[in-house]
Amino acid sequence: MQQLEHNNTPLAKHKKQIIVSCTFISSPANLGMISRNAEAFGVKQILLSKNNASFLESNRFKRTARNSNENIQFKVIDSLEDEIQNLKEMNFHILALELTKNSVSLQSMKHFEKTLLILGNENTGIPEDALSICQQAIHINQFGKNSSINVAQALGISLYEMTK
Repeated sequence: MQQLEHNNTPLAKHKKQIIVSCTFISSPANLGMISRNAEAFGVKQILLSKNNASFLESNRFKRTARNSNENIQFKVIDSLEDEIQNLKEMNFHILALELTKNSVSLQSMKHFEKTLLILGNENTGIPEDALSICQQAIHINQFGKNSSINVAQALGISLYEMTK
């Protein structure tokens, strides 16, 4: 058995339009891994804030992104709230990847053709004001004693579930 080169591998496609908000991410390395996951699962766009847009120039980001950033669109936004309103008008369903008292498991939720998936800060999660304007909070069922996993790993699991 021989391993295939990436350029010789038939790539699957899906018709879903998925945008990922990384406006709260505070680590260039995590953004690099998020870029790799997003590119691998056909994400349409990654949203950044003015506070973390400079990560795209970081050597740490570039090393972990491994050129995936060349194949995905990044958009720097002024206001997540305004962007959410615009996307709602375009029939995007707004999801927060956050464990809350009202969140539903990713594995049991309905998946949508157009989705904005909001990721939280590595330490503090998604701020309450942002959570309050999302249509739904989702979480990943976990079976260990820790209630969270790395944000890039959580995105990979979520995108797999959303696109299968």
